[in-house]
Amino acid sequence: DEILADPVLSDDLVQEVVPGNIRKGEHFVALLRRLADFVRRRLMEGRVVSESPRQFLHLLHKHAQIEPSALKFCSARLRSLVRTLEVQHVHEFVPLTQLCSFATLLGTYAAGPVRRFTILLEEIYSPRSASRAKVLQFCCLVASLALAPALQRFRHVVI
Repeated sequence: DEILADPVLSDDLVQEVVPGNIRKGEHFVALLRRLADFVRRRLMEGRVVSESPRQFLHLLHKHAQIEPSALKFCSARLRSLVRTLEVQHVHEFVPLTQLCSFATLLGTYAAGPVRRFTILLEEIYSPRSASRAKVLQFCCLVASLALAPALQRFRHVVI
C-alpha cells in the first residue's frame, strides 16, 4: 500500500470526479504512455533546465496533448487500476508509480503562487557506479509547505 500511496497532502486531495478522458483503462494507459514519452524526450535534452510547473504543463499540453486537469488523478487512477486487476507484484510497477506521483503533484500544485515549486531536469553523477543519470525533480521551494505534515503530526521537530 505504501508503493501506491497518494503523494498529495491530505488537505489538497482532489474532491472532484475523475475526468472522462481517463476513466477507461485503455485511455488512462494511453495517457501514461504519452506522458512517459514526453518525459523521456525531455530527459534526453543535454542541458540543465529549471522551469515553473506552468511552463512544463504548457509544453506537455503542446507536445503530448495531455490536459493538465487529468494529471491530478493519475495516482488515484493507477491505484484503482492495480486493485481492479488484482496485481500481485506491485513492486514491479515502482517506476510507473513514480511517474504517476510526479503527474499528480504537478497537476495539483501547478496552480497558485508561481514560486512555490520548480521542476529541475539535470544530470547527476553517481560516484558509486561512476556513471551519470538524468533526473527529473519536482522541487518544493517553500520549507513551510514541505514540513507541514511533520509539524502537524509531531509536537517537537528537531532539524
